[in-house]
Amino acid sequence: MKRHVWVLTDRIDFANDNGEHLFRYLQENRPNVKSVYVLSSKAPDWDRLRKEFGGAVVAFGSLRWLYFVNRARVIISSHLGPRIFMKERWARHLLFRARFVYLGHGVGRGDKLRVLSQYPIDLFLVSSREELEHYKGAESQSRLHSTRVVRTGLARWDRLRFLADQRALNQSDLILLAPTWRLGPWIELPGFRLRRPIQIALLRETEWYKNWLELCNSTQLRELARKSGQQVVFLLHPAFSALLRNDETNMFGAHVRVESFFGSDAQQLICQSSVLITDYSSVAHDAALIGVPIVYFHFEGQVSNGNVMNSFVDLESHGIGPVATDLEGVVYEVAELSLNGFVMAAEFFDRRGEFVSGLPAEIRPIVTQEIESLLMSQQPSLAKVKCSSKNSSNLQDLD
Repeated sequence: MKRHVWVLTDRIDFANDNGEHLFRYLQENRPNVKSVYVLSSKAPDWDRLRKEFGGAVVAFGSLRWLYFVNRARVIISSHLGPRIFMKERWARHLLFRARFVYLGHGVGRGDKLRVLSQYPIDLFLVSSREELEHYKGAESQSRLHSTRVVRTGLARWDRLRFLADQRALNQSDLILLAPTWRLGPWIELPGFRLRRPIQIALLRETEWYKNWLELCNSTQLRELARKSGQQVVFLLHPAFSALLRNDETNMFGAHVRVESFFGSDAQQLICQSSVLITDYSSVAHDAALIGVPIVYFHFEGQVSNGNVMNSFVDLESHGIGPVATDLEGVVYEVAELSLNGFVMAAEFFDRRGEFVSGLPAEIRPIVTQEIESLLMSQQPSLAKVKCSSKNSSNLQDLD
């Protein structure tokens, strides 16, 4: 059987990440590459992508999905998790017959070796120097079974840069709040299978909910936004999307517009932002890439959601913005930015320069070249050999 197809995906129930952006590039610029994109037919992005790309968008779990995965030369994903290509028990080992490229979902700063080492990754693409140094280190390579690690940046950044270039100065009028998820029974698990009910009552008792709710309802932030002509927008992480369905968003204040990654263009929101307030989300690097100032809101110290445990990057000394530990600190930092026309302070502008230095001007062509270089190699990775003997039913989610 000839294996010639490039199979791309993001989350099964959500597109518009690095997998889709690379797929779009291949469809528009590399007709010699047979590429398909896998997504649940129930996903919000399904109709949009099918209308644009037709049969090149394949329903997860369908016979066409099985046909293309069986003929996959390489499987390319921005996420890791057993649901990606292992819906049926008899299909679990399809992944081990093709090369596997992990695009990454964001810029990591926490050690994810324990989960990464469970997957047969042939090529791991990272974005920062810290990631590259960490995962190319001797100990990391031993646990990753010599997976090839290359710094390219994220495929979605090409469009983000394009949007930023089209942005007029007077279009930056948002104070964007975009925290990441927290592990617990209040989150929704991604994937095609049935979601477990989100336990909102438990979420209301968390420090995450209380602190972000307090910030949203802050009189100081509301007045600051009014005086500076800004709109406060809260961007919900997909794990908390049930808050929209359960009419919880009115708790965030009448002056706050609540958006979700489902149905909203997160990149447009970032481009329209005068400042981004986040906790540990790597969306901070998306904002920094185009020069949007950042304020980190760290009210709880180190958190154990899998994203920031065992961190190899200290945001106090290497973050691209000031770190505030309480509401007053956040408002103070935003007020300082407002007084200076929402221009990134020199210290953080320099850190931003260090971050973007060495990134290619166009990322997707470089990513494509790296994948083609991988495919030219006939030597299977040690990761493929090591992981193929593991019980794939025990694979864990990373994102």
